[in-house]
Amino acid sequence: MNEQHGLTKTSEYRSWKAMKERCLNPNNRMAKHYSEKGVSICPRWINSFVDFYSDMGEKSDPNFTIERINGTGNYEPGNCKWASNHEQQRNKCTNIYVEVDGEKVFLKDYAKIIGLPYSTLGHRYRKGLRGNELFGPINQNKVRVRQPIRKFSTPVGLLTVAEIAKVYHLSKDTVRRRACKGLFGADLVYSKITPIG
Repeated sequence: MNEQHGLTKTSEYRSWKAMKERCLNPNNRMAKHYSEKGVSICPRWINSFVDFYSDMGEKSDPNFTIERINGTGNYEPGNCKWASNHEQQRNKCTNIYVEVDGEKVFLKDYAKIIGLPYSTLGHRYRKGLRGNELFGPINQNKVRVRQPIRKFSTPVGLLTVAEIAKVYHLSKDTVRRRACKGLFGADLVYSKITPIG
């Protein structure tokens, strides 16, 4: 069906075409975020820009793009609106929302309110911290405790990684790799060569 609507040069039409491309073309670079996750377009909109335009209306700003209100839902009336890039960034599945005083808040916004870096709060959240542990102040006076230098058993006695590397002409990485494998003594410092034949 070839529709005659005179709107092919509009921003709304470009958004409709881009939506269809993301969801219907498996070769589209964005397909992994849409069609491959099962996001579809309602039948009313797939073949009719006029129906799409009738449901969505004109954009209040030509820079707005179509947003799914429920990010896991489909492109369909009732789940789509025109939104700014700023609004769309707040509706990503990777965003972190937390409850503060019974209200769901965007962690990035709350970080600004309480004056802590978002990277710190995001790291704490991913570690499973919540409540006071999540929002507590950064401990500036935290003393970093150095681990004692570990020594390994070798044919000439207990040596550090640096000492083994120097004495046996090995790289420190080689010594560390062998130590991580549980090797010690002669196995730690001498490579095993399997005879051929």
